[in-house]
Amino acid sequence: TKITPSDRATSDTRLTMLDTNLLGPALLTTAAMPFLLEERSAARAIYVSSDSARHPYPGMVLYAAAKAGLEPFSVGLHHEERHIRSTHVTSGPTDDTEMMRDEDPELITHWLQRWMDEGYLRHATQKSAAVARVIVELLRTDDPPLQLDALELS
Repeated sequence: TKITPSDRATSDTRLTMLDTNLLGPALLTTAAMPFLLEERSAARAIYVSSDSARHPYPGMVLYAAAKAGLEPFSVGLHHEERHIRSTHVTSGPTDDTEMMRDEDPELITHWLQRWMDEGYLRHATQKSAAVARVIVELLRTDDPPLQLDALELS
């Protein structure tokens, strides 16, 4: 996912953003449904969203919109298929992801400064390994929550 201001987003960029962050998880769930519904299945579905879905950051509106769709998808799946224990994890800004590594450093600096100045960055940055540890713990939990905020990880 790249920083993509709405006025510079092409149709392909918009479709890729939705494919990656909303349609991909939905299609993967559909493909996994026979296994999730098996009697002996642990039936876990975990969706990782972003704090920006609740508080869309300028320059990341498309990303935020796509991620925002994961929460109702997860909750709806939980209510539709009671056997599946679905959890929607909200993470904060993660500083060792593809976006941060592959983006132009000057562009990152510009947007990070704007986000700090305008109050969008309300949490410390996280490491992807910290979010992964939360997911592993969810998989070990017998009764995972429907929603989990993982915003204050280090």
